[in-house]
Amino acid sequence: MLLVVIVLKFIKIMGRPTKYKPEYCQKITQYFDIKPYVKKDKTLKANDLRFLSKFARSIHVTHDTLLEWTKVYPEFSEAFKKAKALQMEHLVTNGLRGLFNTTFAIFAAKNMIGWRDSRDLEITGEVKFTEKERNERMRSIRNIVGATDISEN
Repeated sequence: MLLVVIVLKFIKIMGRPTKYKPEYCQKITQYFDIKPYVKKDKTLKANDLRFLSKFARSIHVTHDTLLEWTKVYPEFSEAFKKAKALQMEHLVTNGLRGLFNTTFAIFAAKNMIGWRDSRDLEITGEVKFTEKERNERMRSIRNIVGATDISEN
């Protein structure tokens, strides 16, 4: 009975064995390393976009498991980054060639590869302080940096 309790505690401490295999590094990059499109009858046809979740299912794990492996196995983390780069190239290439619906391509780029719309903002104007506010701010700065050589003027 004591032996059973010890074994059960050991199993609980150790947790479930990982399903990770070093060959998954090569498999994930091979899965994503496909031509973005094919030429068929003088027209271009987009190959289906590959997804991490589908790769995960192919090796009988979840997407979350892949993310955990990137934290534990540096070689898998590198392969994962390469796979994401291949996925991005596929999406962008087909998006620029008009082979994917524009709305889909924008949505996918924002959600799958982290692209965002950017805006340039220019802020103009002056910041004005009263003499009293200026002196209080200078005292605060001196206190923070411990400086005694900042002039009062």
